[in-house]
Amino acid sequence: MEWNACHGFISMTGGFSIMRLPLLACLLLFPGNVLAQFFSIPPISHPRYASGDIDGDGTVEIVVGGRVGPFKAITDPLSTKRARVDLYRRGGNDLSILATGPDLNQVDDVATGNLNSESGMEILAVGAGRLFVLGWTGDRLAIRNVENLPSGSSQRIETIDIDNDGSDELILTRYGLSGDGDVGTTSVNVYSWETGKLSLLQTIDLRTHVGDLAVVEDAEPKLILETGTGDEGGEVRVFGLGLTHHREIWRGQATEHRNRALSLASIPGTGHLVVGSVTGDVRLFLLEKTGMSFRGKGPSQRNISGILLLDDGLEVLSVIGTSTTSQVPASILPLSF
Repeated sequence: MEWNACHGFISMTGGFSIMRLPLLACLLLFPGNVLAQFFSIPPISHPRYASGDIDGDGTVEIVVGGRVGPFKAITDPLSTKRARVDLYRRGGNDLSILATGPDLNQVDDVATGNLNSESGMEILAVGAGRLFVLGWTGDRLAIRNVENLPSGSSQRIETIDIDNDGSDELILTRYGLSGDGDVGTTSVNVYSWETGKLSLLQTIDLRTHVGDLAVVEDAEPKLILETGTGDEGGEVRVFGLGLTHHREIWRGQATEHRNRALSLASIPGTGHLVVGSVTGDVRLFLLEKTGMSFRGKGPSQRNISGILLLDDGLEVLSVIGTSTTSQVPASILPLSF
């Protein structure tokens, strides 16, 4: 995968090849200021994905967030790191840039949600112990709130309306070490967003690392976690959620050879869950009342840093994802099952 001549327009054909357009066509497709952005702003690497109607036009946009530029060690000053959240418009299997966000220094994960039933959809980005809330203002993405988190190791974020009141709750993971420093532990914290501040509702404590999480809005809202330690994992745990309580419904292995799966994605209301393994396997499951059933394998891509699952109807799903080393921040891979 690589950028075509437009450096920002991705088209997937039957052979998953990139459609190259002449420069004249690019000038016709994009306004000068948008085209200039792509020639001056470096792309996002190690991307994470989310989706939602951010600009209020009635259609779903694709959110891409992650590191910009070379990898920086955890000990490097935050001021030397670069990260960004971009917004893409989808047309069939094509993606085109809609807006680039401000510099956030570090972005470990992104999500979308409606934190206030009256304010529309927001973008949430977490990294370096901070929660950023971004929204659509006029014709651009702008930061609305910044919340300092209890720990700098909050790695994953999701949103779900647990009590069906029109406002989403937030789910954030916080990774740490046990008292003896030998075992990794994860706190999965559920928050409400009250008057622009986080309010803790409940915590799920696990003596393991959580690679990723997904949610399903159902009769009983569900939280799905991938857990493991080091290079071994791929165990999926499914929890039923109330506002202040939870119960474990099922756990089981979702990858081959106990490989880690650092990418989970779901479509609320359909019961579909995609598990992306670090080896490149993309596996489709169906969530049921008593567990999960395997439905098939999708397109394979190594070093997947994030996956987004879109429902295109007629039992056809589109998987958005790319490898951590690719210069293309997102690719659409249709998947039939």
